[in-house]
Amino acid sequence: MGTGHPMKRCPACNAQNEDSAKNCVKCRSLIREGTTVMDPIKIIARGIQQQLEIQSARQKQLRTLPREPAIPGWEFANLYHPATAMGGDFYDFVPVAERQIGISIGDVSGHGVDAAFIMGKAMKALNIFGRNVLSPAKALVTTNADIFPDLDRQTFISIFYGVLDLASGLFRYAGAGHPPPFLARAQGGTIETLEARGVVLGMDRGPLFEKNVRELETTLQKGDVLLFFTDGITEAANLDGEQFGEDRLGEILKAHFRGDLKALMQSIELSVERFQDSIEQADDMTLLAVRRS
Repeated sequence: MGTGHPMKRCPACNAQNEDSAKNCVKCRSLIREGTTVMDPIKIIARGIQQQLEIQSARQKQLRTLPREPAIPGWEFANLYHPATAMGGDFYDFVPVAERQIGISIGDVSGHGVDAAFIMGKAMKALNIFGRNVLSPAKALVTTNADIFPDLDRQTFISIFYGVLDLASGLFRYAGAGHPPPFLARAQGGTIETLEARGVVLGMDRGPLFEKNVRELETTLQKGDVLLFFTDGITEAANLDGEQFGEDRLGEILKAHFRGDLKALMQSIELSVERFQDSIEQADDMTLLAVRRS
């Protein structure tokens, strides 16, 4: 019989010694990082510390997203659900000029910490280059040129950006590979699509991007609602692999746009959850609604 202390076991694989643990996939990464697999307290402490750091980063990211502006004659509402602790979706309001506000929504390819980092850079760049610029296409061209050197060739950003005249309701807009928003008309209850796709940021330094960006305009009348969204909403899939789709989203908007905008956000969220059933959220989900009241 041995007289030494009982041998500790690895909490990940129950290995009795470190040599055995080296054959465990779960433990090898811990060994490479210098963690003693026989020390469960250290492993647990490291996990807790990592979770605290992730939660801290999440709170910092959420603080970068703007609050809904309080503007007489206009209503705003949003929903922001990242797939992981940190997301690559964003929305923003740009102080363009007096009685002119820029409205953007964007989606960085992928999600997680890397996407969140790029998201912050893109949002900040557009907020800077959109100020005092009434042309959304020009603001997107400048933003793409600025952020292109910071992106690898595997990372892209889709953005839809428009400048709203708060007095007249005129909305000039341009797209960069992003799903076009819906416009629900109070008169007639019809749903329009603001098509202006363009190419995503990060694909081309300038000439191709500038050639493809289109600037269009429409006017919001009293009661009209703009609904911006990211593809995490429309591409949410159910157990059969079927996507939620733009048609379902448009139907929900048509049924609820005359009511409270917060309730509209909740209706869409609940509908997506029911559609997915037990499927885990795979992509960031973001909604932004604007109404002329």
